[in-house]
Amino acid sequence: QNRTVAVLGNGTWAPQTTKLISAKVGEMKNMNLMEAAVTIKSSGKDAQMEELKTLSRQIAEEVL
Repeated sequence: QNRTVAVLGNGTWAPQTTKLISAKVGEMKNMNLMEAAVTIKSSGKDAQMEELKTLSRQIAEEVL
């Protein structure tokens, strides 16, 4: 309870995990799910790297 969660998924092995984990966390009591969930398919591409940078900034803002 009372946690903030960021979700990262691997689209190569299990492309639905990001959506499924986000839904599960959303059902939990007093949990804050960060907006930017990131799924990386195979190796990181430029667009995905930008998503990761955005997510890392959001995480930094949350903990600082």
